[in-house]
Amino acid sequence: MILQNLLQNKKYAIANLAFIITWVIYFTATFYHPYIGIDLEKEEEQWKVVKVDPQGKGYKLGIQKGDIIVKVNQLNPDQFPAVKKWREIEGARQLEIQIPGQASRIVEVPRVFFVKNLFYEAPYALLSLGFWVTGFITLVRRQYTSQVQALFWFSWLVAIAIVLASASSRHLLWGRELGAIVYSFIPVMLLNLIAVFPYERRTLIFRYTYRLFAVIPILTIMLLYSRYAITISSFLLVALIVSSITALGHLIISISKLSKNSPERKQTATILTGLIIGLLPFIILTAAPTILWGDPIVNPRFSIMFVLFIPLTLSYVFIKKYLPAGELVLFELSIFLLAAIIAGVILSSLMFLNDLTNDPRLARIVFSQALIAILIFSSVKVGIGYLFNKLSFMNKEDNNPNKEEVQSLKLLRIINRALFLDIEEEKKRIARELHDGPLQLGMELNRRIKHKCEGEKNGVCEELKELADELNYQLRYLCSELRPATLSDLGLVPAVEVLCQELMERNLIEISLSIKFISREQRFSEELEITAYRFIQEGLNNVIRHSKSKIAKVEISIKENCLIILIQDYGKGFDNELISQWALQGERLGIVGMKERIARIGGDLKIKAQPGKGVILTATIPID
Repeated sequence: MILQNLLQNKKYAIANLAFIITWVIYFTATFYHPYIGIDLEKEEEQWKVVKVDPQGKGYKLGIQKGDIIVKVNQLNPDQFPAVKKWREIEGARQLEIQIPGQASRIVEVPRVFFVKNLFYEAPYALLSLGFWVTGFITLVRRQYTSQVQALFWFSWLVAIAIVLASASSRHLLWGRELGAIVYSFIPVMLLNLIAVFPYERRTLIFRYTYRLFAVIPILTIMLLYSRYAITISSFLLVALIVSSITALGHLIISISKLSKNSPERKQTATILTGLIIGLLPFIILTAAPTILWGDPIVNPRFSIMFVLFIPLTLSYVFIKKYLPAGELVLFELSIFLLAAIIAGVILSSLMFLNDLTNDPRLARIVFSQALIAILIFSSVKVGIGYLFNKLSFMNKEDNNPNKEEVQSLKLLRIINRALFLDIEEEKKRIARELHDGPLQLGMELNRRIKHKCEGEKNGVCEELKELADELNYQLRYLCSELRPATLSDLGLVPAVEVLCQELMERNLIEISLSIKFISREQRFSEELEITAYRFIQEGLNNVIRHSKSKIAKVEISIKENCLIILIQDYGKGFDNELISQWALQGERLGIVGMKERIARIGGDLKIKAQPGKGVILTATIPID
């Protein structure tokens, strides 16, 4: 149903159809047009070769730097469109080449073999599909939120840019012009994406930076139709590097401002890790060397594959609630990168000190290979360590089959005992004492720190402010968990509205709340309100933790002097017969606890579940 609704949205349907058509047309066209990879420069009325790409046909045909191009397709180079505008000879079928001091020779550019070119273009084709599929699947699973929309359009734009890259290098079907325009939007879309992940935070400086980068597409179009069109590639590379550094800096600043234990800090650290993995190899090995020396260190087809980590990481952060320790991953990654850079510098220096080579390009290759080797080694080491730990954990479970059952029975006894105690009153008392005591002291402490540190800018004051804010945040959170103030002050319906809103903000789940035959101001007995609220809270938490459903429905109504509460999800569900088994084994204690809590006040809980079709919980609680 979600996919059907998505395809009915004209905006997304047109975008996806445009990508598929572009992908088929341009990649099919590249299979029949060879990439020559020759750059020219006019010197003394002669067009000389100034750059030869080792991946192109020109290099394989023996064309070298310094050769003179006399004719292109039997035309003077000045008359050939690609030479005239871009100083390249893409699209040529025949070249007349002269080595200085020798007679000219005719070189025929052979057509490429379809299968061979298919393997050559496979990395770009798969990478573009990877970006598009990642954005599309995330949009299907988490529909119509600003974060998902930003991720989809960023992934879609990068996928289109990758498709046009091969056509751009061959000057096919306006590929160079369209590719430049599409690439010019990537820095803007990257900043727009970072601005809303994991939550929207557009500072004044960020807004001005965003507007500055928004001018890049306009400048690109102006350059395309000017005599400076040849500088577009370098201009766009610089813009991409600056926007990437801006995005990384923005995330680093955000981490420093977030509370240490907040989920947003963990999400931001995970996103930052994905950006570093995705962008640094491309910047270090391709973009920066191209700007500084004119040639990348490694084939761009290798370094650009890392960019796929960006949408994958963002998609994972958005879809998954429980994330790995992002800060720990970021710390380990920083160590790996530092070790790789140091090793590369040492190896390159040893080569020069021992006169092994005087070729700077070879030294750069050694540096990059050392960096890549250490990163691969580190990744494999982490992966193997994880597998060994997993296998070790499984073996321990096999060797102690009764340990889990004993622990589950102990936990079940504790919960069963707690269910028959009046713990809510104790929670209320503790929450009141926390609010009237420690929380008030924390607020006063925060006020005094800000007053004393007013006008002072030093590390100690900032650290004290951060600690005071964190203390107040944790105390408010504890008070809310123990006894929601909205429930005591305003009643069941406002408390449930606040609960649903908070869960949607924290977990990006769509919750539909329906209230029938009850006014917002209507109050019930304290025990009934507490029981109903805890039931809804536990039910929605189960949806988030276990069902993996992206949509939940809550309905509260009154019928025949009973409060009827329905919670429905559309997730993976389960077999109804497992409920009694869970009670015995101490599993899924939340459902067992809900049934006993509702039964304690004379109510009834019905559970209707089916694998793959979600769960419906219906609680009937007498009002009297």
